[in-house]
Amino acid sequence: MLIAENYSSRAVSISTLAYAALFLCMARYLYQRNPKNDTALVMLLGKASIFLVITVPILFSGNWVTLFWSMEAVVLLWAATRLRNLFLLQGSIALLALVCIKFLFHDYAEHFRLKLHSLTYSLGFFDGFLERLITSVIILASLFTFPRLIEKSNFQLGGLIPRLRDFFYVAFGALLFAVLNIEVVAFFNDYAPEASHASLSVLWTFFSICLMALGFLYNQKPLRQTSIALFCLTIIKVFFQDLAEVATPYRILSLLILGLMLIGASYLYHRYSDQILSKTGTP
Repeated sequence: MLIAENYSSRAVSISTLAYAALFLCMARYLYQRNPKNDTALVMLLGKASIFLVITVPILFSGNWVTLFWSMEAVVLLWAATRLRNLFLLQGSIALLALVCIKFLFHDYAEHFRLKLHSLTYSLGFFDGFLERLITSVIILASLFTFPRLIEKSNFQLGGLIPRLRDFFYVAFGALLFAVLNIEVVAFFNDYAPEASHASLSVLWTFFSICLMALGFLYNQKPLRQTSIALFCLTIIKVFFQDLAEVATPYRILSLLILGLMLIGASYLYHRYSDQILSKTGTP
C-alpha cells in the first residue's frame, strides 16, 4: 500500500530488477573466482530469484505471472543441478507447485473467466484461447523438463531421485489430463452441448490408449495399469451416464470408438505380452 501511494509500479520494478541483476552479477563473479564457495553462491542466487519473483507480479498480471514463474522454476532447477544444491532444488519445486496451483485454481476462474459450475467461458471458448494455449504449453513444458533435469543431475539423494522423477511425470500427465478435460468440455458446451458427455468419453478413451502405448513402449507397468483403470472408468461412464443422457448419434459414436479402442488395447497386450513377461514376469 505504501509503495502504491508513493511510487509507480514501473519505478518499483526497476528497483527490484536492479537488485536481481546485482545479485546475479555478484553470483557470476563469485563463481568465476571461487566456484567451490557454494554457500555464498546459493545465497546470492536465492536473493536474485526472490527479487525476480517479486518483479513479475509488479510488471505483469494474470496468467503472465504464472508463465514467467514456471520458466523461473526451470532456471532454478537448472542451477540446482549444476551446483548440486538441495536448497535450490526445494525452492524450484515449491515455485513450480505454486505455479500449478495458481494456474488451475486461480487463473482459470479469475483471468480466463471459466465458470466452474458449468465449465464454460463467460465470453466464449475462443476468447483468450491463445493466452490459455501459450500458458498451458509453457507450464506443461516446465513440468516435463523437471524430471529430465533431475534424472541427469548428480544429486546424491539415494532412492529419492527416481521417485522425484516419477512424481513429476505423473504431475505432467495429471495436469495435461485436467487441461484437456476443461478445454474439450468447454468447447462442446458452447458449440454442441448435446455431445458434451460423449466427447469426454472419447477423450478419456484416447488418453488411456496413449498411456497404454507409452506403457508398452517404455515397458512401464504403472502406465499400463493406469490405462486399464481409466478404461474401466470410461466404460462405467458410458453405460451409466452417456447411454441415459446423450443423443442417439453421439451415443453410437461413443460406443463405437470405445469398442475400437478396447480391441486395439487387447491386440497390444496379445502382441507384446511375451516381451513384457520376459522382462518383468508380470503384464
